[in-house]
Amino acid sequence: MRRGKREKQLSCRVGCGKLIRATWHIIEIKLVHYYNTPQMVRAEGLEQIRSYRDQLAPGAPAYLVIFDCRPETRQKSWDERIFWESDGDVTVAGC
Repeated sequence: MRRGKREKQLSCRVGCGKLIRATWHIIEIKLVHYYNTPQMVRAEGLEQIRSYRDQLAPGAPAYLVIFDCRPETRQKSWDERIFWESDGDVTVAGC
């Protein structure tokens, strides 16, 4: 449901007629394959998610999730693969 330029919120009735309001969270999922690099995928993902957020819900929390599917990365332990960091106004997580 779009409500113009103001903060977008979705209202819905649940259960016993209670009204809950949910705010937008923008999530982009990207995959790293053998033919590209994590840096390329991250740069493309950050550009896309910021564009989506600016169109849908400016100021909404944005999350970029990157899954590295390359064989050499899958050989590493989960502790070596999992990361969670901030890139300006976007939270980037991956494994």
